[in-house]
Amino acid sequence: MKDIIASLQPIDFTKVKEEFETKLSNNYIDKGIAGIAQFICDVPCQNKFITTDYGRKMILFKTSEEQLVADPKASILLNTAIKQNADTIIDKAEDRYQYYISQIREAREDDIEPDNIDVEKKNQIVTKIISIVLLKEAKKQWLKLQISNP
Repeated sequence: MKDIIASLQPIDFTKVKEEFETKLSNNYIDKGIAGIAQFICDVPCQNKFITTDYGRKMILFKTSEEQLVADPKASILLNTAIKQNADTIIDKAEDRYQYYISQIREAREDDIEPDNIDVEKKNQIVTKIISIVLLKEAKKQWLKLQISNP
């Protein structure tokens, strides 16, 4: 365990900031805060921390000054990275939001005509249902006549 801890690469938050600006993709943004946390673990901090206690969700990482930090639930690591990169996260999230708004507006503006085949199928189904209902009603009326006029 000591060898693993000694071999940990330090987390340099200036490099983390650069990676946020260049590598934070829409796949992470679309997942919300869980996606941001996943990005932090996958990209800038990959292989730079270890879990020392799975039950208490305790991780251990080195700062750029080579100081070891015991971090419950990775709260220090995540909060520092998110606070430091809030502007980048917000800008990319707003861009994504605007993209979705434009897609919704385009869909609203498009005049989507129903496929004639679908309309014909619906008409056939409605006609069949009406025919069945009328047939059942006619049978009821015929039975009433038969019972009343034996």
